[in-house]
Amino acid sequence: MGRTKHLLKFAVAAALLAAPSAFATPYDTLQSIAGTYNMFLLGNLGTAAAPFQSSDTQGLVAVAGNAYVNGSAINGNSIPGPSAMIVGGNLTQTYGSINGNAFVGGNANLNGVGGIQNLVVGGSLTDQSGSIGGNVFVGGAATNLSSGVTINGSLNLTGANSSLNASSNGGSSPAAVYVTASTQVHDPSYWANAQTSGGPATASAPLDVFGSSTDITNASSSLSALSGATAVSSAGGTINLTLNSNGLNVIDLTVANDATITGINITNANGVTPTGLIINVNGNSLNFNGGSFNLGSLANTQVLFNFGSATTLTLGSLAFEGALLAPLATVNFSNGHIDGALIANNYTGSAQVNYVGFNDPLPSYSLTGGGGQVASTPEPGSMILFGTGLAAIGLFRQRRRILARIRV
Repeated sequence: MGRTKHLLKFAVAAALLAAPSAFATPYDTLQSIAGTYNMFLLGNLGTAAAPFQSSDTQGLVAVAGNAYVNGSAINGNSIPGPSAMIVGGNLTQTYGSINGNAFVGGNANLNGVGGIQNLVVGGSLTDQSGSIGGNVFVGGAATNLSSGVTINGSLNLTGANSSLNASSNGGSSPAAVYVTASTQVHDPSYWANAQTSGGPATASAPLDVFGSSTDITNASSSLSALSGATAVSSAGGTINLTLNSNGLNVIDLTVANDATITGINITNANGVTPTGLIINVNGNSLNFNGGSFNLGSLANTQVLFNFGSATTLTLGSLAFEGALLAPLATVNFSNGHIDGALIANNYTGSAQVNYVGFNDPLPSYSLTGGGGQVASTPEPGSMILFGTGLAAIGLFRQRRRILARIRV
């Protein structure tokens, strides 16, 4: 596709910024995110000092901020979906894999990472010893490839005054290389035939991470305000909950700050057939350590734990059953696993995150009454194509957004 057509497509994408919301309410956003993504973070995954490592995430991952990964498999079970990983900021990953498409709004620094199908990077790319099954798109100033990088598709650079540095690559030559007229191409010589036109259009990103983050926060606040909840208080230990309603049950669980919970035990009242459960856990700094979760007649796909006010959650030595929603919290989870969606602000630790889906029947969202008082926040410009690919990513990166279409 020629440069003129790229620019026209970019102009069309920009014009679509006023497109209507893809989700009608924050609950619709929550239902979609929890059912699609195994991990969704409004902040960061890991830190430079303590990356997410050792254990895998079975399903799809979306991170609004930066992601630091060491030796983990992202989308380890190759769950079908729009992407294996979306990172709004910078991605740093050493070894492990990203099993599917990867979209990075900032810079990507990869070392020995396998499994990637198509890679879209808004900033600069540094890749060592990795393999990419499809196309690579880079919109930043520099593309540095070394130590045997393999690209089976095409390499596409769209950043103005960019450079391709691959003198020590030693890997396989891409099927084709497309650059701008201002790109500086350095050895090896087999990339000397880089072309300035004819490259494929950049794949569109699968999700507006930042718009969805706002809806997720509003959904948590609204769930916390649900009326008719059964109130339970605890100072920690094993918490016993009895479900008294057919259909969806809501429990308002107040736990003392800094308390340690060692288990959840759920039973049904006589004659009651629940179809779903929302547990609103009130408390700031909470600990889950050891013990077990007994969900009674409910499956983990039907249970949502909403930590609407928590800023710190520490979990260890247990299997956490159900979706975990904590949009304000930094979650640290080691020596265990979670069977359900993990939706939080930041996440550190080495626990495995297992994909089970999400079938909890959320209530109808309303501005008053049972749905709480939080107004729906539309997602800006979802279903937007990237157009020129990396030129568009540069714009959206400045806006701190990755805009979406749920397909590649």
